[in-house]
Amino acid sequence: EGSHPSLPLRGPCTAAFVGRPMAKEGEEQFQRIVSATRLHLPLDATAIPEATEQHLRNYVKSSQRLGVVAAIAVNAHEALVKQIAEEEAPGFRLHVLPVPCWGAFVPALNALLNFAQRCGAKYILYQSLEVQCTTAVLQRLLDHHTDDMLVVGPVFDGHDFQPGERLLNGRTTPWNTLALWSVRKLALTGFLCIADGLPDVAPSIGREGMQPVRGNPQEH
Repeated sequence: EGSHPSLPLRGPCTAAFVGRPMAKEGEEQFQRIVSATRLHLPLDATAIPEATEQHLRNYVKSSQRLGVVAAIAVNAHEALVKQIAEEEAPGFRLHVLPVPCWGAFVPALNALLNFAQRCGAKYILYQSLEVQCTTAVLQRLLDHHTDDMLVVGPVFDGHDFQPGERLLNGRTTPWNTLALWSVRKLALTGFLCIADGLPDVAPSIGREGMQPVRGNPQEH
């Protein structure tokens, strides 16, 4: 997160970057959160790569510690993902959502959003599989998630962070590397197909509107 002050962005698309700490609330709020991640493999993949499997195991253990509902969108190896999750955290259910028509990333994001709606969740925490969210970081995201907020996220390397109101673009909005969204507000539109990009136009910032992850968000 860094030591930046909080950044509420007001208007029709409301967001916030996490900055200074606010008063903590009970961790029972975590039960109202669906943690949502994705695993996309090449169509000819016969197994899950070792490094990816370790990220999956870490994600399952992290979600179990947080006490959130966990869901993962996959395009292949659904049974194997379930098996790995059960091995890593017996008794903890990882909801595995098959998304055979992956596109760039929008279908998987919307499948996870639809799942969160069916669960009656208040928030959906999108995160990259390799990112582990600590209890302290998640609590701070919740602390900043006021009633008028659409999404809250930490500052990552590559963000163009400045205090105050900002126009939204790829470097001033939270990234789904780790971002806590209001299910009710996001479900009004979901992620639009145009977010997958135009066929003949190169992306301006990188796939999924994010830079490569260099590390997990910190509490300070």
